[in-house]
Amino acid sequence: MIITYNNTTINLNSKSKNKRIISATVLFLFLLYLLPVDESAYADPGDLIDIFAERMRLQNPSGLVFGPDGNLYVGSGNSDQVFSYNGTSGTPIDAFVTTGSGGLDNPTDLIFHSDGNLYVSSGNSDEVLQYNG
Repeated sequence: MIITYNNTTINLNSKSKNKRIISATVLFLFLLYLLPVDESAYADPGDLIDIFAERMRLQNPSGLVFGPDGNLYVGSGNSDQVFSYNGTSGTPIDAFVTTGSGGLDNPTDLIFHSDGNLYVSSGNSDEVLQYNG
């Protein structure tokens, strides 16, 4: 195998043991250089890594849960909604529960039950509301 990068050629077909070891080492370092680095692997516990989900009318986020579909669901306390975000990228998807649906007033905690439905505590109405998952 011959690899060329930035006008440098590496021949991994050499019959010399030393050249093969050097070539394998260079290949390893080359691949290590190309691979993305997960910066979170070097963070101390409790260090901020990144803002995962934001905006999309999110006001006073008060409860969150990953759903069975892998997406993130966040209660918006001041707008009385539950928003969904892509569970991998944090990209906003939509309002999963629209403003005040079913009497939702200040969602504080969210959980998906094994039945697939979302249960949300409604802080100002003292209720637990069930939404179709």
